[in-house]
Amino acid sequence: MVVRDLTFFQLEILKELKFSPKYGLELIKNLNVSSGRLYPNLKRLENLRLIEGVKKDNRIYYSLSEKGIHEFGNIFTWISDCVLSIGINLLDDYLKFIVDSLNLKEGERVFLASKNVKHPFLMHIGLELIKRISKKVTLSGRVFVLQKIDLPFVTFVERIDLLPDKIVDKSCFLAVDLDEKIIRSCERVTKSEITIIGKLSSDFFIEKCFRDALDEIKPEVKPPFLIGLKKEELLEELKEHGCENVRFSSWGGIFVASIILQ
Repeated sequence: MVVRDLTFFQLEILKELKFSPKYGLELIKNLNVSSGRLYPNLKRLENLRLIEGVKKDNRIYYSLSEKGIHEFGNIFTWISDCVLSIGINLLDDYLKFIVDSLNLKEGERVFLASKNVKHPFLMHIGLELIKRISKKVTLSGRVFVLQKIDLPFVTFVERIDLLPDKIVDKSCFLAVDLDEKIIRSCERVTKSEITIIGKLSSDFFIEKCFRDALDEIKPEVKPPFLIGLKKEELLEELKEHGCENVRFSSWGGIFVASIILQ
């Protein structure tokens, strides 16, 4: 049996059954699907001998078979290979989308902030993004960052509150939790807009598998697609802070949201 022959939904079912047996209604609720979609897929997994059903208290409890446990162990290896391939091929497109969505102009001053992460892929993304933004603003512009980086047109600042008032044209946040303090600080240093980069959804099988695997192996390291806020979370938080004029661009599971300051 090859894991990639299964659909993502069938892999979701295997993940749900990884830790404990579950009956049909539990799976329907946890996976948020109809019975018409669930049961044919359970039947296929049974036919492949990846799961088995045992009747108890007038319910059929499904669990991973011995073969299913073995095959489930191959999932993370397969996903790792997929993500590495996708990351290499699509990183350039993701970065181009982000930079284009920022609508940068030559001579602008941009403040770029991110969480202090140690994941090598995330660090690579952040550095490449800074490089591309600095190329856009060129000699007459400036990129302000919170970490020491030796790049043209890039200035290191220790804290956002140390930036002089109204010196920045645009503030951009990657993998930063939005709170009232950040918004107040941005309103002080930004003349035109604040931009937040986030993910459209976190309900995908690959995200869940990597999150679970990394939590067990190395909890402090998060995979590259667990970035920023979900769209719904962002809208809710911005509304609480009185910000409703938001411009959205989205592509490939991520979005760039810009709050236009009046």
